[in-house]
Amino acid sequence: MIALAISIAVVLLATEIAVRMPLRSILTNNLQTAEKAVGVIGSRRISEHWKEVVLLRYARNLFVGTARLAVVLLLIAVPVIAGDWLASTLTEAPSTFRLFHWQGALLATLVAAIWLPIRGRLAKREL
Repeated sequence: MIALAISIAVVLLATEIAVRMPLRSILTNNLQTAEKAVGVIGSRRISEHWKEVVLLRYARNLFVGTARLAVVLLLIAVPVIAGDWLASTLTEAPSTFRLFHWQGALLATLVAAIWLPIRGRLAKREL
């Protein structure tokens, strides 16, 4: 039972972190930069010299955006990994409560699916 409580707490924490992180803006910026790069490569009106200059800047922007995405995903994953480790070491929980099994993934999905609408209602009530 302790493992289940730890798992639920970890999922709620990871969900809150995911909601508060700028995932959408990072992904949108990377997608827009990639689209611009494809447009520059295919353009016949831009000289090869300027293509090199612009594509280097786009490559830098994509690298920074991808690094930011990796940091955000790591911030979401660290509590899940730590919580799963904590649940498995503190208790002799059956593997169904572990978050890295399909039952644990199902539990995490259900908890997050229940929590997000509740969180939305609570946020509207506070305004």
